[in-house]
Parts: sequence; C-alpha cells; structure tokens
Amino acid sequence: MAFQDENYLLRTETAKKLYKEVEELPIIDAHNHGDIKEIIDNQGWNDIWEVEAETDHYVWELMRRCGVEEEKITGKASNKEKWFALAEVFPEFIGNPTYDWIHLDLKRRFGIEKLISKETAAEIWDQSK
Repeated sequence: MAFQDENYLLRTETAKKLYKEVEELPIIDAHNHGDIKEIIDNQGWNDIWEVEAETDHYVWELMRRCGVEEEKITGKASNKEKWFALAEVFPEFIGNPTYDWIHLDLKRRFGIEKLISKETAAEIWDQSK
C-alpha cells in the first residue's frame, strides 16, 4: 500500500523530524468514535466491524450514501454481514479521509495492507481476528 508508507503525509524534512520526536508518545484524542466505557474498562474487541465501524457515525453516513440498507449499518445484521456490506462499498470512499484512516488503522494495528473491497472482505475479516 504505497500511499501509506513510513512517510505518509510527511512531505517535508521538518515534518519527518517532528514526527520522529513524537511518534512514540500516546495519542490523546478528545474527539473519537470509540465507546468510552469500553476504553475505560479496557475491553477488547470481537471483530473488525467493532474496531472500525460499530460506533463511527462517519462510516455509517458514507454507507448510507452508498445505498447500504440500515439493517447492515446499525440494525440487527451480524457484524460479519455489516463488515461485508462496508467492504463492498468501501472503494467508493476514495478521496474521503475515512478511506485513508481505516486503511492506516488496518496497517498499524493488524499489519494488513490489503485494500478493502468486496474481494478482500473475507481475508481481512479472518486476518484481523
């Protein structure tokens, strides 16, 4: 995934130097889409849908705009069904920051460098467990 190499978004030498100075520091993010109680309780996750989309209204809105039925976003469909629905429309997210940050998360958290799509949904689902 060349668009997310070790210098992703670092276009100048100054940017690279500054990043090296802080890259090991913890991230304190007051604006996130995680379930705060799960974070405080230090709960893990069961699957990739929980990690990347279960609580993220930006992902939900993009899925809705791509015509995904609500049952497969916030409804009673299984998390696997929801992940596969997301993967099917994910290529349409190119150009939206969500496309980059979810791929970056897959790379950094799970070592997965596959682009999310209908064709890679099952492999990513399995690799992320």
